[in-house]
Amino acid sequence: MKKSYVDIWIRWLPLAILLFSSFYLIIVFYLSWQIDFRQAYVRGVSEWTNQFPVSIFWLHINREGFLTENLQWLFLWLTFFIGIICYSRLHKTYQINLKYGVLLFTIGVFLMILEDMFNIRHILANKIIAINTEGHALSIEVSNSIIRTLVEVSFYSIIGAIMLLAFIKLFFLSRLSTKTKYYLFSGYGFYAIASIASATRHIGDWYVVTGKYILDKLLVNNVAAYNPDSIMFSIHPLSYYFMDHLVEESFELMGSTLLLGAIIYILITVIDGPS
Repeated sequence: MKKSYVDIWIRWLPLAILLFSSFYLIIVFYLSWQIDFRQAYVRGVSEWTNQFPVSIFWLHINREGFLTENLQWLFLWLTFFIGIICYSRLHKTYQINLKYGVLLFTIGVFLMILEDMFNIRHILANKIIAINTEGHALSIEVSNSIIRTLVEVSFYSIIGAIMLLAFIKLFFLSRLSTKTKYYLFSGYGFYAIASIASATRHIGDWYVVTGKYILDKLLVNNVAAYNPDSIMFSIHPLSYYFMDHLVEESFELMGSTLLLGAIIYILITVIDGPS
């Protein structure tokens, strides 16, 4: 049967979204290199960057709740709603692994949205730290790092367990195309790296150490207009935010992009019906 234009468009949509996110990140990295490390003037973007006390492009374009993270949230919400549509079409069928795989996947994505938008793990860690500080249960200097790491690892483990079970149910289904599995595997991979990095970032302050090493390599002959060791943004040194904002957010954007592509391919499979 001849495919309609809408059908063809939907089948190309995952690739289009992937190309969009890839192009967006290339632009962000290119502008960061030009403005922050070469001190080049980019009309419009340089003016926008200079309005902030700390005039660093990558720091603000990737900050909490701004453009890069908003794109992640948009893609995750779309993934969640498409997951609901898939499950609504599957819930009365006997395709057990596909049905419950989609259900677990959708639940996991919803928990990811709640955590990313409301920073639940940080709220929980802060409450535990406040109790510990009041009771002097541990050395304050050491305990904050330990508590945050334990809370984040525990929180991510719960979400990870749900998503892993969904992955097992979906990835080995013969009905799903190779493209679907590629997007699914890659999306999980990007998020796994970002989650493990985020959960362990307080161990040895490796975000700060790694960020400083990279910035030192990029700041050839002190070309940039700032020194990572002398600038504090919020409560962390600049090198921390290089890892947290530019690197981690980039991984999460690619992860959300690929998960959205995977669920679109799954929706196509569901619409096409049993093979």
